Amino acid sequence: MYVSTFQTPGCPGNGYWYEPTYNGLSVNLSRGPLIENNLAAISRTIVNALADTPRAYAVRFDLRLPPEFDVTDSEVITRFFNALKRLLEAADQQKLKEGKRVHPHRLRYCWTREWGVEGRPHYHVLIILNHDRYRTLGLFKNSEGNLSARIKTAWAIAINRHVESASRLVHFPVNAEYRLNRNLPEYQSQIQSLFYRVSYFAKAETKMFGIGQRSFGTSIG
Repeated sequence: MYVSTFQTPGCPGNGYWYEPTYNGLSVNLSRGPLIENNLAAISRTIVNALADTPRAYAVRFDLRLPPEFDVTDSEVITRFFNALKRLLEAADQQKLKEGKRVHPHRLRYCWTREWGVEGRPHYHVLIILNHDRYRTLGLFKNSEGNLSARIKTAWAIAINRHVESASRLVHFPVNAEYRLNRNLPEYQSQIQSLFYRVSYFAKAETKMFGIGQRSFGTSIG
């Protein structure tokens, strides 16, 4: 049940969410109330991903900016996703040239921009892909040829740095990977685990409003 009676400062229409569950799924309230519109967008993104394929692969990671980077450059996250899409498409084309099957997939994602104690922003990101196409990040030490390398390369393109330098700004936390399968008995617990983890993206505490920059976004459709 939605119980908010007031709005997020500087962001009319984004009510706070205090309930321990959202649409029957537990949410993470450890850092205070969540923004209801963001929760709805996260839920919609996951639902849409699983409408594309019965088996999905999700990855949670963090993106940080170099110390000298212009923090007012709010287009950096758009450049990242555009670059990642191009890299995924290029990998598909290479497999096709090699005569290999390529399972259709669509990149879906959620991201949130937060401000740390040092006064600089960073990004938390979730991407969701077809499990038949991607099912692991691969070796982190690899500079190409797997999903983790493509994520690091996309961030390097977005911030205009060498991949080696940008790689140190990409962090894959513990238990970063989630596998969802609609045909398994544990499907509901898989959804619950992912949604609880990503509901953190909707917390209001570390977001900065009223500065003309978005603090949250998802893929469209």
